[in-house]
Amino acid sequence: MSSPSSSIDISNSSDPTSNGGAFVVSTHVISPSKNKSTIDTSSTHFRAAVQGAKIMLENLNTCVGGVIDLESEDMRDTAKRHVKALLEMLAGHLMNVDMTTFARADTQEDNLVFVGAMPFKSLCKHHLLPFYGTAYIAYVPKDKILGLSKFARVVKKYATRFQVQEDLTSQICDDINTVLEPHGVGVIMEGRHTCMLCRGAESPGVTITQDLKGVLKTNEILRKEFMDHVKFSRHV
Repeated sequence: MSSPSSSIDISNSSDPTSNGGAFVVSTHVISPSKNKSTIDTSSTHFRAAVQGAKIMLENLNTCVGGVIDLESEDMRDTAKRHVKALLEMLAGHLMNVDMTTFARADTQEDNLVFVGAMPFKSLCKHHLLPFYGTAYIAYVPKDKILGLSKFARVVKKYATRFQVQEDLTSQICDDINTVLEPHGVGVIMEGRHTCMLCRGAESPGVTITQDLKGVLKTNEILRKEFMDHVKFSRHV
């Protein structure tokens, strides 16, 4: 007789970037939606991932002399919690965003739309450690505009996966540019990387990346307007 399915609720109904769609890996399903997202902990793949995490912890413990009590109350379920946290941070790999656009009659090349500051969190593909920060987006519409909430959803779609900040910035910019075909679009991201803070140089700091296309790259006045909006929104 099969055991009943066990699910862990990872919903965040207050998160404006939540989005419908499904993350499917064979029999393992993550189903994010506006109000609820679940991880099927009965999945064979989930249980295998937890077992792998346990083996990793056991070997790490051996590396530091076996001084960690992995069976203590604090650590008994650490492997499972670790896998669930990683799955939350990777849900964007198969997240779909309905990019609802609206027709626009005014097609002037100097009307800038700015959206910021949008928080993001992501997972460094080099060290599997989080990085997080703020995204700023601007575009100059041509014949269509995008619903404002969609910008936050696009940021989350690309942030919640294995990433480097440089690629994350370009992927967001490319997606918006493809959907809207605007006169220009720009994305600026400020990130703080725990892989830099907690290892290696062990130094805090902010990494800033940007991708500019069209008139936001060629028009100095529009580019300065974008930068001024970024500076202002940091203090709002």
